[in-house]
Amino acid sequence: MRREASSSLTTTLSRELALSLSAFQTDAASTRIVGADADSDIVVLKIDAVSLSELPMGDSDGLKVGDYVVAVGNPFGLSLTVTHGIVSALGRAGFDTGAYEGYIQTDAAINPGNSEGPLVDFDGRMVGVNSAIIDSSGGSTGIGFAIPSNAAKHILPELIAHGEVRRGQLGVVAQDLTADLTAALHANTSNGVVVSQVLPCSGADTAGLARGDVILAIDGQDVADAGELRRLVGNLAPQSKVHITALRDGRKIDRDADVSLKISEPATYPMAEDFSNPSCWPK
Repeated sequence: MRREASSSLTTTLSRELALSLSAFQTDAASTRIVGADADSDIVVLKIDAVSLSELPMGDSDGLKVGDYVVAVGNPFGLSLTVTHGIVSALGRAGFDTGAYEGYIQTDAAINPGNSEGPLVDFDGRMVGVNSAIIDSSGGSTGIGFAIPSNAAKHILPELIAHGEVRRGQLGVVAQDLTADLTAALHANTSNGVVVSQVLPCSGADTAGLARGDVILAIDGQDVADAGELRRLVGNLAPQSKVHITALRDGRKIDRDADVSLKISEPATYPMAEDFSNPSCWPK
């Protein structure tokens, strides 16, 4: 993909391979890293070269399970290998691969060396960035994952402008809604996440969210689980505002909250009663 002269999108797992590959494909042109995001495993490279072809970005939100896709990469050093398959699932989460959630799952063969390559639909548009596989043998077993192109569209300008991705933080610790919690909280819903803690003086605290609230939607987008809440809030720009739809004691509530810059989170947040003056909490 090209952006501002020549910026190339790839993944951090194969950074060294990506550098050598870019040089190989662009007649040994010099390449430098513009920015990197470990959470999504994406890097932007600047390639000082001309006459590069641009791969158009597709709309990953338009993908459906069963759609045909093509994975392009360099498995085991075999340059420009193409494999094909289908979209096996969407919004996959729960993997210990960093903070990103919401992968495209595909059965197109993805092997070591594919992780810098695009996942392309049959109209020639990039709909994902190949990222990971589940395997026990070091090779493809038909379970591969790609970061959706729409997530990459959000990450790319941040990396070009700042060299890193500045993610938003709402200030809550949330957990998935279980049947027992649904009954105990009178939630009467199967979707949403339960607020288990609220960071004092955070945007969530100022907006009036409380422990036991069930968050249903963020800016009108339904929240299915805690991973999706992290993804939706993380994609918001710091210092922006967000509309939250939630349930409290079975009644719907709406709140508007300020989004702050995400910082490293402690294992648990101190509760409000631990502070004689909650305003002392760092902004």
